[in-house]
Amino acid sequence: MDSPVIIASLVAFVGSLALWWIYFDTSSKAGSEAIVHAKDPGKMGARFHYVHVVLVGAIIVCAVANERVINEPASHINTLTAAVLIGGPLVYLCANAVYKLFVYQRIPLSHLVGIAALVVLVPFSFVTDVLMVNENHDAYCHCSRRMGEHLAGQENGSNISIAFMQHFLKRQKPESRITER
Repeated sequence: MDSPVIIASLVAFVGSLALWWIYFDTSSKAGSEAIVHAKDPGKMGARFHYVHVVLVGAIIVCAVANERVINEPASHINTLTAAVLIGGPLVYLCANAVYKLFVYQRIPLSHLVGIAALVVLVPFSFVTDVLMVNENHDAYCHCSRRMGEHLAGQENGSNISIAFMQHFLKRQKPESRITER
């Protein structure tokens, strides 16, 4: 195995962990609580079901992207490869934002930043190789999750840069909370 394939495999693994972490770290338990406390638990449960179908679909697209990167890490990007490399994480962040809208009654600013960053990556993706694009979308997903963790419970994102810097400088994990009903 050569170095680009090893790096591509590690990046794919880290990206998969980032997707898992975005969802399971705080919001899966909060989702269960939201269903229990909902005025109409059946309707809330149905919403969660449909969002999860999209989340799983996005994870499958991310797996296809990872396979393409691992098989040919130094290849240039064509339209299909760009669609799966950027589209999978983009759809995942969008669906996760909708999920968090159901749970917390707001879309995290961190998810909007991650979505915007992925959209900005689109034109640049055609002038680099697949490994570089895969590394960048993994970084956006991880940063989106970490910024969201720091912003949990804040009404606006005015302190986003401070929270982001605190994480990387102090490595403190803030408390997360669910909005009371």
